[in-house]
Amino acid sequence: MSPDSLSDPSAGSVGLDEPHSVERAGAVDAEVEHSAGGAGGSGGAGEDDDGGGSGGDDEDGGSVPPPLSGRRRRSRIPLISAVAVGCVTALLVAVLATSKSSSESPTVVSTPLQGKLAPNITGPLINGGTGSLYPADRGKWVLVNFFASWCVPCQQEQDDLVKFQNTHAAGNAVIFGVRFDDPDIGPIEQMMGKSGAKWPIVDDPDAKIDYSVTGPPESFLISPGGIVLVHIVGPTTDAQLESILGEEELVVSTPASVTTPATSSPSSPSSP
Repeated sequence: MSPDSLSDPSAGSVGLDEPHSVERAGAVDAEVEHSAGGAGGSGGAGEDDDGGGSGGDDEDGGSVPPPLSGRRRRSRIPLISAVAVGCVTALLVAVLATSKSSSESPTVVSTPLQGKLAPNITGPLINGGTGSLYPADRGKWVLVNFFASWCVPCQQEQDDLVKFQNTHAAGNAVIFGVRFDDPDIGPIEQMMGKSGAKWPIVDDPDAKIDYSVTGPPESFLISPGGIVLVHIVGPTTDAQLESILGEEELVVSTPASVTTPATSSPSSPSSP
């Protein structure tokens, strides 16, 4: 710098004030940056889900962690999903367990036909011709069995029904099958042939209404006189059928009018 410029008041003032101006400008910039950083932080606090505050701090080189509330809310999503899956799984297990227990527990229940004359069942047979409950089976014990080939419990009881059939091959007790919403006879024929079943299968859509059947398998034990005595819901067993038949035979073969005379003990001789 020349000596003239030092002696010039205007030039000297410029030279002396310039460093102070730079310092003031730097302070202003720092304040602006600090204000911007504070605004970004407050924005992040207000936007928990979007994480806006953490983005502003990253641009400024800050290391402020995202708000804890946002972290906690996002961390609950896997937990809620796991609980929902667990509830659905438990429900399915309960349904399967209930279905299995009901299919393995045949139940004797009351019916509006109890003690009444059994409605006749008639219709086409699966092997041709026409079948009818009466008068062919009058005078015999008849197990009317409503079934379907697609019914798993019906398939489970099939072998027991065949045992009952073979035990009473002499004809004192017979089985009379009724199709329940089973339009294709192919699976029925396969089911009957594979198990060795020989009883007639009739297609009578009105029978399920007359007997108030809600779903297969359901069976009705009818006395030789044509009276409905027992209603079984669910797959039955050979042992259960034999037990029920034995009890009902005892009841039917013992007329109510017959009474056993009282036996009187011999009178003791009078003492002298």
